[in-house]
Amino acid sequence: MKITLSIIYLSLCSVVMAADDSSKHIKAQGGTGFTINNIRTFEVDENTIYKEDGEIIPEIRAQGGTGYKIRYRASEVNPNITQGLMNEVELISIYKGPVTATDSLQVFDIDALLSDNTYIAGAKTLDQLTLGDQVIVSGFIDSNSVAMVTRVELVDSLKAWKISGYVNALSANQLFINNQAVNFDPSDVYNCQPGLSLGDFIEVDASADINYTSGLPINTVTSINCVDQSIIPDTNNDNVIIEGMVDSVSMTGDFVLTGQQVLVTPTTRYIRGRAEDLQMNIKVEVEGTVDTLTGDMEAVKVRFLEPRINIIAPVLPENLSENQFQVAGQTFLVSPQTLDPDGILNAGGLNEAKQLQFRGYQSGGVVNITRINQRGQADYNDVKLTGLVTAIDDPMFDLFGVTIDTLGSVFFNEQGQPITVTDFFSTIIQGTDIMIESATLDAGTGIISGGFITIEQIEDDLMRNNKLPNSNVIGVGTITSLPDIIFQSSFEVD
Repeated sequence: MKITLSIIYLSLCSVVMAADDSSKHIKAQGGTGFTINNIRTFEVDENTIYKEDGEIIPEIRAQGGTGYKIRYRASEVNPNITQGLMNEVELISIYKGPVTATDSLQVFDIDALLSDNTYIAGAKTLDQLTLGDQVIVSGFIDSNSVAMVTRVELVDSLKAWKISGYVNALSANQLFINNQAVNFDPSDVYNCQPGLSLGDFIEVDASADINYTSGLPINTVTSINCVDQSIIPDTNNDNVIIEGMVDSVSMTGDFVLTGQQVLVTPTTRYIRGRAEDLQMNIKVEVEGTVDTLTGDMEAVKVRFLEPRINIIAPVLPENLSENQFQVAGQTFLVSPQTLDPDGILNAGGLNEAKQLQFRGYQSGGVVNITRINQRGQADYNDVKLTGLVTAIDDPMFDLFGVTIDTLGSVFFNEQGQPITVTDFFSTIIQGTDIMIESATLDAGTGIISGGFITIEQIEDDLMRNNKLPNSNVIGVGTITSLPDIIFQSSFEVD
């Protein structure tokens, strides 16, 4: 049976300005190009190739791809890799199947984390999804097979299902991806050398099963393929840009990104965060070059796509309720991705006031916690935080929604030199990266005051030219542009 999707393309809500020509409007999507992560716009021409999960598709199918994770190749890129010509673009789905929970979205029995940037297609809001709805999901998967979802598309029905993730448990005829069991026959396994193993990243294809419900294994597998997610360019000189999840971080700061070794150097720049903000199971974009023999990537830039926050402050037991903390007037949310090595979230883990460190990122009006650590006894006069300026009202400003009163503070510029409060407020803008140390938290108002305030970074990263040697780029990213024309189209989905 054919499934017809009616997609209404909206008008492009914004344009990206070229970093080297502020008067030139960059075309976006809907037949003229694709914007990736809000900072790169690649136009298309009659030679551009369009794919979806490895299959060639018509151009019209790619035009509605807002929110899709993509692999792409581009040429004629400018020095900042913000413009160029798209040679090939492939839309990548991670799940095709049923919704099994809606309060906290699950597709199959797999956790799916959404943000304000998750694009919804085929429905107005996630509230319209119901149990059993068939969806196509795109996004990025961490080492625990928890998905950071960038797109959810509601469809009428599906003849074929798809599940992607890491093999988290394995026996002779059954494997688990996150909490979803999959029954299989060894003859279903392809491209796994020397064989299917724990930790392999796989794509499972299955026939849709009307008898499936949450808690049951998938019994209709047609194939299981091991997938190498790393990118090996044609030459050592090609620019490579990879958006993905951090698998591990070494003591030296090198890290593994979706299975690919990333090497940092003293000149590696960190955007919207710092080297110490790197940790397992967070999403970053890395820009650099790849050794075609070893597959190792040398990072020129590490960009935190969601602005990183870091705060050390006193927390009371009553500040924790239903997997969220209320600290310094801000809400900090716990998710399935939150790392808790000190057991703060365990029963009795916060039975008295403690100094806690929260690391995470801001999405909407709340902060999503990616890691919690205990940092000794509660001390209201030894508060530290780093993050981006979100509001300014001299003599106050906000970092990720936390209000800072600068009366009594000491100020430093990017070079670490003392400056006046006047110089400070004439310099900062929304998005300026700030570090505050030895400050005081008012338990009643939630306002942080005093301390040493340092401007870490002001200028737009895109204003600095790269030193990468080539005009070609191969990468992984997320389509963030909306189509720039209004029309309807129908197409078939397996």
